[in-house]
Amino acid sequence: VQILFTRSINQGTLLVYNFRATEGSSIHTGTGYIVAKQTLLSPGWIVEESGTGIIYQPPPLIAYSSGPMNAPGNTLVFGRSFSPNVKAVEVVFDTGTIMRDVIVNQGFAIVVPERTNVQELRVLGPNDEVLKRYYDPNLWN
Repeated sequence: VQILFTRSINQGTLLVYNFRATEGSSIHTGTGYIVAKQTLLSPGWIVEESGTGIIYQPPPLIAYSSGPMNAPGNTLVFGRSFSPNVKAVEVVFDTGTIMRDVIVNQGFAIVVPERTNVQELRVLGPNDEVLKRYYDPNLWN
């Protein structure tokens, strides 16, 4: 497991990571997330929620997933970049909300404080030029 980054969010700490998994003789990579809270009763952390996506064949630019979070009214979009030319992602949701995140250690995550669906995900280059547009809520293969 390789931790890409952590970020404080309302629900606790969001951790985005890469991993390797075996299936028979095949080795696959994937990206996942964990939302954890630090506990006061016992030293340590409690995982509030988690999710993963297996990447069977890496796409040329990014892989991502989106969906509702356990916290009421929140949506998460997270993923991984496979190109050093990708500097940020911008997501247009069906509610009209537009959010952006910069790539950190090949990863990105956007938490939206509303239940919504991805209408468009734009992959941005070094000068904010659009390298690619995706119109799917999830892209793993």
